[in-house]
Amino acid sequence: MCSMYWNLMADVACPKCGTVERRELQTHWCGEAGSCVNRYELGQPVEELQGIEAANLPNDELFVTTCGTCPTENSNGYFFDCGARIENGAVVRVWPIVNNE
Repeated sequence: MCSMYWNLMADVACPKCGTVERRELQTHWCGEAGSCVNRYELGQPVEELQGIEAANLPNDELFVTTCGTCPTENSNGYFFDCGARIENGAVVRVWPIVNNE
């Protein structure tokens, strides 16, 4: 069965090294079974967000992504969160969240 997250493609700066790359971001917010096959772009209507006129992602449901440039102890890259602004059912802005390590 497919998970309840959905994907967004966006250019985001890594909060650790500052590298701006096109990244795949994932969130569970408003996801349903089968949402994991859905991939959206900034400004594109998001099926999972229809009916939401204006909101920010809640702090417990932020996007998660990785930076492959930052060295880490594992091969998956440096994980970090991103906040997002939703307007009229579309993600219109994303920003990296600085995690104090």
